[in-house]
Amino acid sequence: MTKKNITTMAIIAIAILGTIIFFLVRGCGGQSQGEPASLIWSGGVSAPGEMSKTISLGTMVPPDQKLYEFKVEGLPEGVTIEERREDLSSKSYLSFLIATVPADAKKGVYPVKITYRNSSFSKTFESEFAIADRADQQDYIYGGAGKSGNFPALPTDSLTVLKFANLERGVTSPPCTIDGKIYLGLQDGNIASLDEKLEKIFEVKVSEDPVIAVQVTGKYLVGCDARGKMAVFDLSQKELTQLSTYKLDGKVSSPPTVVAEDRIVVGSTGGLLGLFSLPDLKLEWRVNLPGSVVGNVPCQLYKSEDGTRGYIFAACDDSNIYYHDLKGDLVSRFLMVKPSRFSPMVADDRVLFSDSESFVQLSDSFGRKVWSTGVEDIQVWQPIWNSGRVYFFGKKKIIVLDMRDGSVSFSVDSPEELVSQPVFFGDTLCLPSKNQLLFVSRDLTLKSAIGIGDSVSGWPVPFKGGLLVAQKDGGVYLFGKGSSGTIPIGSKFSMKDVVFSQGLANQFHNSYTNTKLPKTLKLRWEKNGEHAPALTTKTRAYLYNITKKIFSCVSIDNGKEIWQLPSEGYPGAYYTTAFHETPMCLSENGLYLGTMTGVVLVDPDTGKLLASSAVGGIPQADGSVVAITNGKKLTVCDKNLKTLWFANGNFMSSNVVILGESVVAISRDEVEDFRKSKAFVAIYDKMTGKAVWSKEDASISYCVRITTNGKRVFASTGSGLWMMDMEEKKVYGATRYAPSVEAIYSMPNGDVWFKDMSGLHFVLNQKDGNIIPAMPMPENKPVYMAFGLTYMDSESFVGICPPIQDPKKTGQQEEPPDVNKTDFYLVTTSTKTGNNISSVKIGRTFDTQFSLSYGERKVFVSTFGDKGFGPRLSVWGD
Repeated sequence: MTKKNITTMAIIAIAILGTIIFFLVRGCGGQSQGEPASLIWSGGVSAPGEMSKTISLGTMVPPDQKLYEFKVEGLPEGVTIEERREDLSSKSYLSFLIATVPADAKKGVYPVKITYRNSSFSKTFESEFAIADRADQQDYIYGGAGKSGNFPALPTDSLTVLKFANLERGVTSPPCTIDGKIYLGLQDGNIASLDEKLEKIFEVKVSEDPVIAVQVTGKYLVGCDARGKMAVFDLSQKELTQLSTYKLDGKVSSPPTVVAEDRIVVGSTGGLLGLFSLPDLKLEWRVNLPGSVVGNVPCQLYKSEDGTRGYIFAACDDSNIYYHDLKGDLVSRFLMVKPSRFSPMVADDRVLFSDSESFVQLSDSFGRKVWSTGVEDIQVWQPIWNSGRVYFFGKKKIIVLDMRDGSVSFSVDSPEELVSQPVFFGDTLCLPSKNQLLFVSRDLTLKSAIGIGDSVSGWPVPFKGGLLVAQKDGGVYLFGKGSSGTIPIGSKFSMKDVVFSQGLANQFHNSYTNTKLPKTLKLRWEKNGEHAPALTTKTRAYLYNITKKIFSCVSIDNGKEIWQLPSEGYPGAYYTTAFHETPMCLSENGLYLGTMTGVVLVDPDTGKLLASSAVGGIPQADGSVVAITNGKKLTVCDKNLKTLWFANGNFMSSNVVILGESVVAISRDEVEDFRKSKAFVAIYDKMTGKAVWSKEDASISYCVRITTNGKRVFASTGSGLWMMDMEEKKVYGATRYAPSVEAIYSMPNGDVWFKDMSGLHFVLNQKDGNIIPAMPMPENKPVYMAFGLTYMDSESFVGICPPIQDPKKTGQQEEPPDVNKTDFYLVTTSTKTGNNISSVKIGRTFDTQFSLSYGERKVFVSTFGDKGFGPRLSVWGD
């Protein structure tokens, strides 16, 4: 009989009956040569390309090289069994059985006798033949929700964040989802439950140790901590309390496997394999394996009229794969050369397992080999299967095997280092890397990607039509289908209330503001973590938390959160060369958020995604274009983030400005000898990218930032103040003016003020190029000299300063202060008298790093790396 005929018979049988059939034989007495200890057959038709559903009886070596004949007595009427053989050598062969069941066959369990014999040998077994439905299998990766690493299909392109929650504590378990609810184990020993909006339903305490495994049976919640404690809660109660606990030897290998609503199977690192009843956690049976149980404990379950039957597969670090029934009786085992790092995986009526290096085997449900193979790589994650293929994840390669015979179909280099278990969503494979999720097709062609920043806890799972991702830092995100990438017609954000927005030509590159700065410095509110400079309107502030990688919109009065989004969700990670540049800008089109892998546009009021791009970097925008810089190139997009043109070069956002119909940009190489730099300045047509004018200029090799008064462009450099006349296209060299310019102020009356690194302010006469002090030095008072960027209104400027003691007070000249040991202050100073108006201590040591931004009568101070004060954002004002 041909393979084609055999497959056809199986397909016809199952299509008629629509049920799952299994055939179980238990031998009487010891196993002799050629005698199968037990065997199982399960029906079901594979998708195209999958192997047919047959049962391997194992390798037969009959005496005298005479083939066995099989006879089965007691089968239900119309059911037939046929054997298929594949020669291995002249003395042995593999034997397979195929069952055909008529449509009117009755479900049930039938006692049968099976005899196999030849002229010199005969053996008869008494067993059962059952026609039953396959139950929901517990063949999940480490107890997760995906059958053999396969989840239902969902959209994976143009993903955006639909919902977000920050649990403020690390997530230490894979996510468990059931009935529209999410259950997560936390670092502090709690289990948190979230609803479909990612809002907290409850938290319960398991212990003081991290909860590493969570499982829900429908009525009961089971939590397992890192020291082996299991605790059960009744989800039907209003007030959840621990109903029972159990202490394992070692800790659980993974979330418990659900056998029934009141039964779970648990494997531990102490070698326990046991069935527990709920809610009392009574141990109904246990098997003491000689080593740690590896990974989860998958099951294959069947429901017949006389109850549930099933088989439990457990990998042990003694190099054995153990097969037990639901009573705890050993059915079979397979000894590998090396122990496994992962649990077996149920693939319909097959079991897939592997060792700790490069061995992979597919067996039937009782350990008899269908095929085995070795691959040229060391595996780092659980092999999984999809549509007739096995996917092996090595250190360097992803290798794809044919499920029918184990042959290598193809292999590719792993696109990135994988940091979590890969899983399938339909026919799309998700590869979690360090900073993003990669989505590839079955042939491993890249389809899309989203940035995620921190490592995934467990693996992504489907939830409410979207993609649920829990991260080890406590962030929980629900991704869903993004927008079409076009700003809605008539949508326009009013800029009249904008106070400060990096990326606007008249603000980002200009330290002068028409907004009033505060006269007094009182702490209004603060938030923990490193923050980029804020963007502000009269009522709101837009923040980027560098520590947590979160964009947020808050009330400017009290810091209360209005909405928030993870930066990785759009997708990407924060990118800049210095914390004084923020990855956000406001325009009449909305709020542009910059990340490493893509800039997105969101509604400033709601955070809803309006458009996105695959161009990463820091954005600045006017009403018609967005300029994106990332240190490698300058990319200019239209307002919908469609790329118009790009220019290669070491462009930074602080050295690019959109001015009318032009984009003015400085590209600079950071080299030790700036005279060898290839720095240049260029004026581009903002719509076409045509270089209208350009000039190489080594004096701008260390350009810090540029600003403009509309007619001239000014650059602060390590060599002094650099100027270019836009109309005349004439450059005035930097060395003519005071050295080490840090901040430039383009005043309303046309004057240009600048501050050098000593903290002193000067005024530039644009006619003759002379400079004079901008304000008198205060007499008989301590002097505060601002370092770094400062901001200025018509009456005062605000900056970060160390105090310098007035020498007249002590009667002698003092040594300059050691900035590495000096307290730093936020200070407001009069622009007319130079006297200090208000001051407050905010940190210690020069290495702390500070960053300033402002709002209406408020100053935002971002502090980085100060052990004494801690990284934080503090808001000061009247």
